[in-house]
Amino acid sequence: GDVLRGRETIAAFGEHHKRLFKGANEQLVRQLAAAKVGNEGVCKWAQALTTQNGALLYLGCGLVCVYLNALGRMSTAQLGLVLLYAAQLQRAGMEYMMTLTQVETQFVSVERIAQYTRLEDEWESDQHYRAFSASRLAQSRGRSGDGGGGGAAGQGGE
Repeated sequence: GDVLRGRETIAAFGEHHKRLFKGANEQLVRQLAAAKVGNEGVCKWAQALTTQNGALLYLGCGLVCVYLNALGRMSTAQLGLVLLYAAQLQRAGMEYMMTLTQVETQFVSVERIAQYTRLEDEWESDQHYRAFSASRLAQSRGRSGDGGGGGAAGQGGE
């Protein structure tokens, strides 16, 4: 709905502003597409790294537990319990890392909002508007000076 309603607003500004808007919009769409591809790549890479780290953690725990079991310092039940907790720790670590990755990549929306708040107002930045405002102000000052003096002089002469 907003996109369709905005077309009339853009068209009302004229052809020059329409071209400026389209150019700026195309640039933002290209940046968004590049950011989206980068975002997906970062998420997939983070998943792969956390899975590898979890596998190394699990392997390390398993080797140490088997070694301790062979020495008689750990029972088989304890070995199973350690491996069970290592698997849960791997999942928790992966979830934590993925959440951090998502927070970092989702922060782009905050940067977009900041960029939007720094945009100049189209009317204020337009030279035509400034010239139009100056001429309107000069005309209104000229009328108020002529109209007030002429009315008072006309009443006094009658």
